[in-house]
Amino acid sequence: MTWLNEVRIAGRVAGEVRKTERGPYRFQIKRGGGSKKDGSGNWPGEYFSVVCWPKNNVGEDVIRQLVPGVTVEVVGQLRQDQWTRGGVTHRGINIVADEITLSALAPLTPKYNREVEDNPF
Repeated sequence: MTWLNEVRIAGRVAGEVRKTERGPYRFQIKRGGGSKKDGSGNWPGEYFSVVCWPKNNVGEDVIRQLVPGVTVEVVGQLRQDQWTRGGVTHRGINIVADEITLSALAPLTPKYNREVEDNPF
């Protein structure tokens, strides 16, 4: 039996892209949500963690364009990671990106990015 492990997800980049000590970049994609904040003042929606290795599968030029609010489509594989911090073991599931496509629906202008900070959808 062949196991399939491919994820295709579209959403907006949530927060800044961070480069880790080991080399990959990490960012989050936000999907769904509404046009109003919930009772605690947060924007509703689902967040997914994405890991991308610039030299293996995603170019540095694409990574530089991943700013908060930009709409992207990510194709990749699910991977569960485990790490220990402060003596506590943590687990998390990430999408390891094979492809990242920027959407033409989200222009990269400063005005747009300010509006996204106020209302991401």
